[in-house]
Amino acid sequence: MTAVTKPPRIYPRFEPIDILRRNNIKSCLWAEDALGLYQVPTVVFELYLLVPDQHLQTASDIIFSRPDYRRVPISQNEVDLAPFREVFRKYSSHRFMAPWSDVTGLQLLPAQEYAHFTISEETTVTHGIPVYPKLPNFIEALAEQYLERTTNRGEVDHSSHVELHLFYLSGYAEERYSVLEDLSPKVRRLWKDILEEKLIFGEEGREIYRRG
Repeated sequence: MTAVTKPPRIYPRFEPIDILRRNNIKSCLWAEDALGLYQVPTVVFELYLLVPDQHLQTASDIIFSRPDYRRVPISQNEVDLAPFREVFRKYSSHRFMAPWSDVTGLQLLPAQEYAHFTISEETTVTHGIPVYPKLPNFIEALAEQYLERTTNRGEVDHSSHVELHLFYLSGYAEERYSVLEDLSPKVRRLWKDILEEKLIFGEEGREIYRRG
């Protein structure tokens, strides 16, 4: 009698990735979950999941169709505790509380609009079910976010939050030096200065790096 092979058990936090994959929608982990792949010992907070911009609403509808997922917009209290989350208010209709947590949510985000990132085989690496950004593409996208012009307090706080992610990677990622040649000239200069602890801080510094 032939034994029946059971499919591998899915880590509950990564269930949304599998749900979308089975509906032919690509996704990519972001923020703390992605940092963890590169040896950063950070605490995991919200599950930030990038999807192609044109599939954001469809992905959101698919997740919402699951009986255990409910839409929960970001509250003012959550923004007060972490001001950088103000930038996610525009994506509140794509935020969910999932069965695997009653504290942290699942936030779907448009890959290009939010993260300057394109999800493809060239920019991502897959480990089982989870899909992560490759290190040079991750750095490139974070740098582009960091160099965005800010117009309000929430955007300033988000820029500082992204800057922290870059510093985490510069301190822990094993390939932090070898990826230099894979970066665009503008981002290479920024990344080199971070590695050498020569980063020019503030808006003045960002303007210098924007010019390349």
